[in-house]
Amino acid sequence: MKTKVRRIGSSLGVCLPKNVIDFLQVEEGRELQIIRTMNGIELTKLSDKALEDLEICRKIYKENEDFFLLMAKN
Repeated sequence: MKTKVRRIGSSLGVCLPKNVIDFLQVEEGRELQIIRTMNGIELTKLSDKALEDLEICRKIYKENEDFFLLMAKN
């Protein structure tokens, strides 16, 4: 199975074939996780629990961004 790298705005991206979309059971806007492996990359759908946890982390970061940036400098 092949796909081409395409320009999407100022970025580059790939279009996933329908059978891959069906296999991953994803819809437009769903976040996917990309993991670098010894043989290339692994593309997986984040679980609903992982998405909830990620949203909590984003909220905590946004509410405490100055603190995290200060800690990163030390």
